[in-house]
Amino acid sequence: MAVDRIIICVLGIMIFSCGHTTKEAPRKMVGVNGEAIYVFNKADTIATVYKQEYFGPDFQVIINEDTIALGSFFISHLNVPHSNFEILISSPTSQIIREDSTFGDKEYRYKPDHIGTYDFRGVIKYDSVSAPFEYKFVVIDK
Repeated sequence: MAVDRIIICVLGIMIFSCGHTTKEAPRKMVGVNGEAIYVFNKADTIATVYKQEYFGPDFQVIINEDTIALGSFFISHLNVPHSNFEILISSPTSQIIREDSTFGDKEYRYKPDHIGTYDFRGVIKYDSVSAPFEYKFVVIDK
C-alpha cells in the first residue's frame, strides 16, 4: 500500500513531513538504536528515524539517518514545545541550545572525521523536567 505523504504532528504543530511519496507507512525495526521507527522515502532509503521514548507531546528528538557516509553530516531535529527550554548536547560535540519562545524546532549538525560508531546524546530541560536522550549512528566509508 502506497502512502502519499507522511506528516508527523504534535500538539497540532507539524514537526516532520516526508515530502516525497513513500512506499509504506513508518515501520518499527531493530537497528543500531535498538527498536526504533523508520520512515522511508520514495527511493526506499531512510528519511528519518526516531525512538518512541524520545517522541511525545513534550519533546521530540529525531535523526535523519542512523548510517551516514564519511564526509556527510549527521543531522538531528529537536523540538521542545515549551518556553524557556535548553538542550545540552554532550556527544559527539558539546553544545548548548537555549530558547525563550514556545517554538522550539532546532537542528543539530555534526560532520564526523572518521569511520566508526558515534553517540549522539544530551539532555532536554524545561520547567522542572530533565529528559536525557541517546542515539547511535554509524559512519561508513564513502
